[in-house]
Amino acid sequence: DSIVNVSAKIDVCSGDKNVCFTLTGKYVGKLEWNFGDPTSGMANTSEAESPCHVYTTKGTYTVTLKNSGAVCPFKEVKETIQISEKFKIDPIAEQVICEGTEVTLSAKSNSTGVTYSWVDQTGKVIGTGESIKLKPMSNMEVLLKGINSSGCQDSVQTKISIFKFNYTVDLPA
Repeated sequence: DSIVNVSAKIDVCSGDKNVCFTLTGKYVGKLEWNFGDPTSGMANTSEAESPCHVYTTKGTYTVTLKNSGAVCPFKEVKETIQISEKFKIDPIAEQVICEGTEVTLSAKSNSTGVTYSWVDQTGKVIGTGESIKLKPMSNMEVLLKGINSSGCQDSVQTKISIFKFNYTVDLPA
């Protein structure tokens, strides 16, 4: 039996669903690729040596390569690939708070296993984790940075504005 290997080129951070496959090794015969994506219709198969396939949606797919040649056939090769959405942190609404009060900012994203860091406008890390409590004395901007388990990064920025009461008391003379 001949030995062949299949590799897939996937940019996991881009959200791109186009995957190109490369075959290495020696073989004789007709190649039969099945991309494991039946909803793509006739585009789910190919006879090319190094085909590309655009997956219809995110998910886990099993790609199968067979050789229908009778001379020097190779064992069926299966490769599991993961198609993901582009990692995005949800926007955080700007906050207006009363002078001297505390505000909690919370992080959410379309991914799991995210490491978050909260950064002030000077670039100093002021907290880590999915939420942070702040009691700012003046208006401030906060940058939330996130890295998911695939190493993909995203960030969002928000503002906290302080509402100051300006009042006077008129006392009778």
